[in-house]
Amino acid sequence: MDSNTYAEWLQTLTEGDCYLAYIAHRWAGDSLKKITISRVSEKSIYVGNVRYRRNDGKCIGHEGSLLKPATVTEIERVKLQDKKRVIKKHIEKNLVFLTQEQADKILDVFKDMVV
Repeated sequence: MDSNTYAEWLQTLTEGDCYLAYIAHRWAGDSLKKITISRVSEKSIYVGNVRYRRNDGKCIGHEGSLLKPATVTEIERVKLQDKKRVIKKHIEKNLVFLTQEQADKILDVFKDMVV
């Protein structure tokens, strides 16, 4: 989302609006965070007790800015990552029921997966 589109989007937000924001984590994997707009005034947007400028989304009193909404691609990436994490945990937990050869083949599939 470019800065003009972001500024226009900020103007459309109203109290009670919710959206998913994408957060990239270097080591823990990416995640989605649900953002709920608590209050909107002529010049400010509030998320909880944190206030942001409505014209550019910059945080007032802290560093940073209001998180941009996640794209469809980012949402799908996080969901896939979460599915892989669940599958990997299940496989590791149940490896005792497989032959060593089966376990090695399964672990080879997931060895490069970042979780």
